[in-house]
Amino acid sequence: MARAQDGPAPLEEAEQKKLIGDVSARALQYSKELPDFVCTEIMRHNVDPTATSRKWKLLDTVHEEITYQEKKEEFREVLNNGKKTDSGSRPNGFISPSDFSDFVSWVFDPKYKAVFQWTKWDSLRGHRVHELAYVIPQQESQLTVGKKQTRAQMIGTVDVDADTAALLKITVVAMGLPKKGDVQAASFELNYDYAKIGDHYYLLPLKADAQSREGHTLTWNEFEFHDYRKP
Repeated sequence: MARAQDGPAPLEEAEQKKLIGDVSARALQYSKELPDFVCTEIMRHNVDPTATSRKWKLLDTVHEEITYQEKKEEFREVLNNGKKTDSGSRPNGFISPSDFSDFVSWVFDPKYKAVFQWTKWDSLRGHRVHELAYVIPQQESQLTVGKKQTRAQMIGTVDVDADTAALLKITVVAMGLPKKGDVQAASFELNYDYAKIGDHYYLLPLKADAQSREGHTLTWNEFEFHDYRKP
């Protein structure tokens, strides 16, 4: 009776090993299965000059049209703080669909030696999910931070659909950053979900957050992806 109230039982070691193998195999197909598409990305650039997380100020809102075709991206800025524009340049700090693919590779490619552990059952956007924690050694990590491109250890979690093993969320915390470096802290959250393009549904970028600390200033960039369609 207690188990029914508490939810599903934790996975046994053999079940965890199989799950991690299935999730990794599927995740490594992610970039190969991406279709050609056009979408709209919205970025909101926030800062807190007090480093307290209580004084956030929205500085910029940028709308951008992305064309992803034959594994290459093209970007066109269409709105900047509500004003029409047609700039071919990108503001600093943008996360693009290729970054979603890169993070999948950095976490799941065996050559980067991530160590996974099942942590709990959870729910996310109506999906029943497994949460897996992971650690990637600094010497193997592909994550670099700041203008000095400091290599950081990666730790975080991934949420995967319990029924399909589809990847739905990756969180990343950059560890081992020098206290006197240009960036003292950084973290990322990337969310994936299904969107219809033509007659098919594909697992695609949904939204992301990127947060960092530089001295006494916190930066928080929010990203949303909308209106997927054929090129």
